[in-house]
Amino acid sequence: MARRPLLLLFALLLCLPACGRKGAVRPLLKPLPGPPPGFTVRQDGARLLLSWDLPKTNLDGSPLTDLQGFRLYRIEFEPGRDCPECRDPDQPRADIDIDFLRGVVRQGDRFYLWDEAVRGGSGYRYRLKGMTRQGREGDGAQVSRIINLAPSPPRAPVAVALDRLVRLSWSAPESTPVGGRPLGYNIYRWVDGEPLPYLPLNSDLVTTEGFEDFGLINGTNYHYVVRTVVQFGADVVESSASEAVAATPVPEP
Repeated sequence: MARRPLLLLFALLLCLPACGRKGAVRPLLKPLPGPPPGFTVRQDGARLLLSWDLPKTNLDGSPLTDLQGFRLYRIEFEPGRDCPECRDPDQPRADIDIDFLRGVVRQGDRFYLWDEAVRGGSGYRYRLKGMTRQGREGDGAQVSRIINLAPSPPRAPVAVALDRLVRLSWSAPESTPVGGRPLGYNIYRWVDGEPLPYLPLNSDLVTTEGFEDFGLINGTNYHYVVRTVVQFGADVVESSASEAVAATPVPEP
């Protein structure tokens, strides 16, 4: 019986060094950004316009406070033969620093990026990830698009200035690409000193070759372009911009 206490004492002595041993302290990793919301792609003419909103939360739902920017990936695929959903885009396309934007335009909390390195008839799939100041990537949002034959822009636009009003008119394109269904037109407006906007002036498609822009400020010079809108299956495509026209509303005499 005397041997049992001795064995217990020996076991306790063996445990003493281990109780004081400490491993390397690992820093707590901050949560990763959630996927950028509102990620969309639109074909305008022969190029693609990518746009997305500023993410505000991490994957765990906590506020996102250390966003440095975004990393964009892309793959090109052959429609009808490749399976773009079978693999994630893994070719880095752009690193975007929100403090030093280059090639990207920010308007409020929305970002816009043109991808002009695309080919007609090819498909493109994109993956966009938020990136922390430590260079860690969050979850990605994905979109894909096939490049269709772009319609021609409207012809011979005219802008007539009236009292707080500009009346626009134009001629329809001479033809529509094969397989396309004409939907109407989008109108883009800006004033002196502003860039051409990314969103159309009209809330609904204009289905005639004319438009009246009401409620304007007399003496302000307004610029306009018009784009043709055509549908190919599930895809909606805009033409390149028409010739720009300008008009300055004036009070009635």
